[in-house]
Amino acid sequence: MINYYLDIVAFAVVFVVFAFFRTKRRTKLESFHVFYWMLLTLVCYLMLESLTLFYVMDGDSIRRASDIIRHSVNAVYMIVKVFFITMFTMYLCSMMSVRNKVSRGWRFVVYLPLIPVMIVSVIASVYACNRGLGIMETRRLPMALYTFYLSLAYYLLVTLWVGVRYAGVQEKHSVVHVMAANFVMALTMAVQQAFPYVRIAPFIASIGLLDILFTVLRPDEVFDNTEALKKVYLKRFAHEDLDHEIPFTLFLICVHDYNVIAESMGPQVADFFLRQVTLSLFDMNENISVFREEKNVLAVRMTNVSKKDAGNIKRHIEDRFRFPWRIATAETLLSADVLMVHCPDDIPDSKSFDTFLSRYDRLDPVKYATLSISDLLAQDRDEQMLTAIRRALKDDSFQVYYQPIYSTSEKKIVAAEALIRLFDPEYGFISPEDMIKLAEREGYILEIGEKVFRAVCRFYSENHPEKLGIEYIEVNLSAVQCAKSKLAEQFIKIMKEYGIESKRINFEVTETAAMVTDSTVISNIHYFEKNGVKLSLDDFGTGYSNISYLYNIPFSIMKVDKAILWSADKNRKADLTLKNTFMMASKLGIKVVQEGVETEEQIKKLLAIGCDYFQGFYFSKPVSGKDFLAYVRDFKLPAVCKGSEEGRNGNDK
Repeated sequence: MINYYLDIVAFAVVFVVFAFFRTKRRTKLESFHVFYWMLLTLVCYLMLESLTLFYVMDGDSIRRASDIIRHSVNAVYMIVKVFFITMFTMYLCSMMSVRNKVSRGWRFVVYLPLIPVMIVSVIASVYACNRGLGIMETRRLPMALYTFYLSLAYYLLVTLWVGVRYAGVQEKHSVVHVMAANFVMALTMAVQQAFPYVRIAPFIASIGLLDILFTVLRPDEVFDNTEALKKVYLKRFAHEDLDHEIPFTLFLICVHDYNVIAESMGPQVADFFLRQVTLSLFDMNENISVFREEKNVLAVRMTNVSKKDAGNIKRHIEDRFRFPWRIATAETLLSADVLMVHCPDDIPDSKSFDTFLSRYDRLDPVKYATLSISDLLAQDRDEQMLTAIRRALKDDSFQVYYQPIYSTSEKKIVAAEALIRLFDPEYGFISPEDMIKLAEREGYILEIGEKVFRAVCRFYSENHPEKLGIEYIEVNLSAVQCAKSKLAEQFIKIMKEYGIESKRINFEVTETAAMVTDSTVISNIHYFEKNGVKLSLDDFGTGYSNISYLYNIPFSIMKVDKAILWSADKNRKADLTLKNTFMMASKLGIKVVQEGVETEEQIKKLLAIGCDYFQGFYFSKPVSGKDFLAYVRDFKLPAVCKGSEEGRNGNDK
């Protein structure tokens, strides 16, 4: 008796994978394209498996169906089964970018076993048909068995060679997942070939694809919530095309109303509208790639299109913006400018392309309509900063400074915020704010963030500031870092490497990052919480009006932006806002750090309303690690802080 329940489960799993992957198939990323074909091949494999199973179980069907039809279906089944393993090997090759590293003959190497498999499948089926053999007997013929096993062994060797040869191209855990899935599927198929009634191969294959989708492909890291590819892929595609002299046309669509919608209705609503724009672009032409170039800019890339056709497409896009965009019951007109760029005619090489994008991102919106591409290619300050960033990454010359944080209850310095500094030998001091924005935009922030965190952990392990009463160091995490898969695991591992207790690090998350509902961000936050690492909400009061993240995310500390404090000195409404912010934090059980404390009057005001911590130039500017330790050792309590306890008690009453 054949148990077909696992086949039903396999169909259900494939349906789930296909439903989730449906909107992602339009991407031109090779790994996604190959995965799509793997999925279709698995569907064919399952259908053929079910059909042949039907023939085996239903005697009447066997009698009704001619031998030629039955054995033809079985021959196709045997070929498709091997083709599925072929596509799995092809996926590993695409993931490791093999096509960029070896000659064109690599595809022939991958597809080679299919030739003998097809020949043997046809011969075996003809032989079985003439001898009156059944389907299961056909599959156990020596010629069919040996050919199948040899093809599996071939693909396992290719998988092993590619995985070892190009191990450094992808994250180790991704490579291991794909290789392990390939080995397990090959093993189960071999078992089922020898014992046809042990039906586990389709189920294992479907689980393998499900695992790859969420652990290797990770669509959340490739696409944003507008269904557009993230900016890093725009550069990757453009660089590959320019390096291989493949012409393409780029349309940059700047939606001017995005910021207004984001500020009034929240960034999620603004993204929903932008998603409608993305979907409408796909409706115009399926053979395009859409990227999120900036929060309010979409980039559309097209290849093999004439300048005349590109001009027509540009007018079509502009015409669409003359009509309203709709989400549920909400409807609005969006204004946009479209810039068309022909590469390599307008932009000849990869370096010029990066310069062009960098300057486009900083352009005044009123100038989009009269934009000159040649002006955007001029050398500017950003190029100097990028040169300095690349040099600092290569030479490991970023410096970490520490700004003390004073506790009003303990009347001493108990913590510090780690801040990055860059002093370039050619360009001098680089503004941290400008440098971080540029690093996020150009894709360097992840590497910089890891270097900074390692420097902080090394400083803590070498100097043991806890002996001076320093309870923790605050480290900033940008929205880009929070959206990196397994960032929390990576940073926890670094802490263990340096022997740092979880309570010694407090990660500062900006309001922008806190507003993101991406599953990767949420996963990172929960992993930090699970491992005892506390989180601070940074720059409170500078983000969006939706503050639900205060009770949805486990923040233990809230850092109030200096702008609120400085405004409170001159504006009565700002003063009320400051007091109510502290009152709200107190009722939520969240400690408050006030940033930008510079005068005694500010300290008196903050003590009166129950501020927990002070940070600002009144105590110290950011200083080197050595100077920070000396400052803590020599710290003298300012006279204005001696009444902190009375101020807090008075506020409690």
